[in-house]
Amino acid sequence: MAPRLSLAYQSSQHVRAFDAFRGYGMTGVFLYHCLVYPPLKQWMSWIWFGVDFFFVISGFLITGILLETRHKPHCLRDFYVRRVLRIFPVYYGTLAAATLLLWYAGTPRTERMLASMPWFWAYLQNYKIGIQGWSSMLPLSHTWSLAIEEQFYLLWPLLVVFLSNRRLLVLCAVASVFSFTLRQFYVEWPFAYMFTPTRLEGVMLGSALAILIRSHRELLERLVPFTLPLSALGLASVAWTQQGFHLQNEWVIRVGYPLMALFFGSVILCALDTGRVGRITRWFSEREAMAFVGRYSYGIYLFHWPLHCELKRPIFAWLEARLDTNFAVCMGYLVIMSALTLGLSVASFHFFEKRFLRLKDVLAPRAA
Repeated sequence: MAPRLSLAYQSSQHVRAFDAFRGYGMTGVFLYHCLVYPPLKQWMSWIWFGVDFFFVISGFLITGILLETRHKPHCLRDFYVRRVLRIFPVYYGTLAAATLLLWYAGTPRTERMLASMPWFWAYLQNYKIGIQGWSSMLPLSHTWSLAIEEQFYLLWPLLVVFLSNRRLLVLCAVASVFSFTLRQFYVEWPFAYMFTPTRLEGVMLGSALAILIRSHRELLERLVPFTLPLSALGLASVAWTQQGFHLQNEWVIRVGYPLMALFFGSVILCALDTGRVGRITRWFSEREAMAFVGRYSYGIYLFHWPLHCELKRPIFAWLEARLDTNFAVCMGYLVIMSALTLGLSVASFHFFEKRFLRLKDVLAPRAA
């Protein structure tokens, strides 16, 4: 018989494990993109799904914030002000820098990219990239997931404020079923991977967990010891039958997303357990190195892919002139790219983003 969890979660607490969760998710995405040594690249082809971890975390945390503040004056205004100050400065700063560089380059490829930039400024690039493919917008194509989250931020707060918890749970279930069903009829790559209506399970499950942990905690305590191993078994079954958990695989697209959402949601709740399961989970989720990466994960996510796309060739040429083996060149590249990305992300946070973050408590202070 599976042990029942005992969840301890205060509405306003900062869960340190969530920083590490972001760190693990970001490390997976970074290695998937920048670990270019062929044998390791093939073996680690599954770690792209750190993005889905971010979706579940966003749903859980954003819905929790909204539930705690929805009865307070100006709750929507304050929510949007705080989100804008966290997300927009570095995102639009990156777009502005990319626009200037593309304009300066002046090649036919960069001109096509410039023509598509309004989609990025409007947070609608996931549709544009899904239709045209990755290659036409390569340096910024990874921002498709940020577009999905921003679209979620735009509509979901209104629903949380004006609907009851029961109706929100029904909506989470209906939206998840709709997303799953839509992918059974439309599984084309890459559109099904980044079309917002086909990627709802992660944010909806995270949102449902935020509601249930405040209203039906005992239900979660009974279910999670079963959902964690069952979802892990489901993911392993898909990987076994499909010879890997590859990004473009049809059955990964069809059934992998809800299994990932269920697994990551269960992991989040296990970190809140006060018993043996929680101690084991927190041992992994509270590693200081992962928490450090998690604190700068937004900048790392924004910067790593453009740096990789634009600097891979010159860095490889420099390393190949000095190192003897392909393995040494690839590992040297990974070290250099890690240092560049992390250094730029830390500098951006402390010298640029913090200036806007300080305005949160001025323009939208949280109630004591």
